[in-house]
Formats: sequence, C-alpha cells, structure tokens
Amino acid sequence: MARTPVPGSQTPFTPEYEYYLKPEDAYQENQTEVDDKFLLRTEQLELRRLEIYLACTRFRDLIERQGSTLADDLDCNELHTVEGPWNFKLNERSDDAAFWKSWMKDEGSSSKLRCDESVHLTGHSFGGATVPPPTLAGMEFDPLPVTHAISLDPWLEPLPSPGPTPWQVEKSIDASPRPVPKLLLLNSEGFTLWEDHFTRLKELTDVWKQPHSSSEPTTKDEPPVRLLSLIRARHTSFSDAGILFPWGKGARDSQIFLNVINELSSSFLESGDDFERTLAGLHVRDEEIKQKKDIGKNNGTKWDKMFVGEAGDVIVHV
Repeated sequence: MARTPVPGSQTPFTPEYEYYLKPEDAYQENQTEVDDKFLLRTEQLELRRLEIYLACTRFRDLIERQGSTLADDLDCNELHTVEGPWNFKLNERSDDAAFWKSWMKDEGSSSKLRCDESVHLTGHSFGGATVPPPTLAGMEFDPLPVTHAISLDPWLEPLPSPGPTPWQVEKSIDASPRPVPKLLLLNSEGFTLWEDHFTRLKELTDVWKQPHSSSEPTTKDEPPVRLLSLIRARHTSFSDAGILFPWGKGARDSQIFLNVINELSSSFLESGDDFERTLAGLHVRDEEIKQKKDIGKNNGTKWDKMFVGEAGDVIVHV
C-alpha cells in the first residue's frame, strides 16, 4: 500500500501501520487505570464529527467562490487530496486548475450545487454516531443544515447516555430554530438482541422525539425517528462486502439485505408517505424470539437467540 503526498513521490507505509487501533494500542497523557475504556473511541468519534463538519463547510466554501480566469489566482490552499488533483502551482497545472474551477461559480451565475439546505448524512457502526456537530472545548459550531440522517447498525457505547440530541448547540436553537433532522435507524439482528445496547438505542429514540425548541413544528404524520431491525442481518450486511466477495457465512443473503436497505433508505429520504409504502411492500413481522439451540435458561447469550423469520424480513420498533 502506498500514498502520494507529493506528485511523483511514492511513500510506502511502514509494516507498523495500523488499520485498526485498539484502546490498548494508544497512550493517553496522564492516563490512569480507572480511565474510561472508551476514551480512545470517544476522541475518535469527535475527530470523525469534525471531519464531516470541515468537509461540508469547506466544500460549501469552494462552490460559492467565483472561478478565476487565471489559474494562479485560484485560492485552494486549504483543500487537499491524497493522490491529486493538486492545489499548488496551479498556473503550471492546467488540468488540476480546471478541476477546481469546475466546482466554482461562473461569473454572474449561482452555485452549481446547494450545500446550505437539505443535507443528508449516512453512517455505519461507529459512523452512525456522527450526526451531531462536533463539541470541542472552547469552540462552538453551528449545526449543519441536515434534514435527514440514516444510521446503519450504530454502535453507541462511546456515546454518553442516553445518546446524542439532534442539535448539541442548544442555546442557538431558540434564537435560530430549524427542524430537527429526521432519523432512520436500521439495526442488525445481533445488535437488536444485544439487550443493553438496544435499550440505549431505544432511549436515543425517546430523546430524538422530544421537542428541542419552543417554535419547533410538530408533525404527527411523519415521526422524527424510525427504528427497524432486519432479520438475519449481520453487522457487515450493511456493506457490499458479501457481493464483492461472495463467499463465507451470510454472503448468500447479501443482495437481499442491500435491496431492503436501499429501498428503505431511498424512500425515507423522499417522504414519510413513500417510506410507509415501502414498508407495506416488505414482509413485516412481530418481534418474536426463539433459541438457536437447546441451552440452559441461565447460560444463553444474545448469540444463542434469533428472531422468527427469514432473511430480509423487517421488525418495526418505532
């Protein structure tokens, strides 16, 4: 694996390069044995939120700029890519300059894209908790104009209970009210049968349903949050891994899960009516649990249980 920080220069990663950091792999200054075991994950989560915030705001700034006639007048110093197009010496890089200019406004015209309204966020697992804006000490961030968020099998343990509120910049809500983003939570079977974790997820939905400003409109027809479980879905079922690498346990049902996830997500972004019509076309089951095998009453775990149903069936919790 290699990256290219400078054109023409290949810098291979060292063998010590880590694809996945565990808490014990990281050293925290002034760390004690009683520190929260999720300290690293909490900091990583804040970094991910900051990345999303900066990516959205910087891209919005880019498309609001006026494209310059001369390449060396383009101001792209804060925009970086891993393998190009490059953001320096643009007067010598006509192709790179053309790329950056293609996103900017033409003279006398409006932006080619709109980033100031109707932004949608989607995250899986750890990324499912990146909907709120970052909260860095001594700094405030205005909420992004997110109208819909889709959280796929979210992992909540690094989050403080009962989970994130729709907007964390609470004091700005009444001064500049905006609708709470609608939230769709799609859970795998195992994460729903993980009782402690699922209890926290239900608490999050309760928080999300509460009014968050005095002027916030309430709509009975479209609830602010929906929570569904996909029977037989695994944590990896929310990616295309089972289709790209069609072998191993669960690969057979990968296309079924992706079809259901795509239908639910697409209709959720359209309207509440579209979402209800999609649900009506799926096989919705009641929440009924059975044991995978004959085990003692006090010896079972969440992995020894399963929902009654077939791959792709749906349970509606909220």
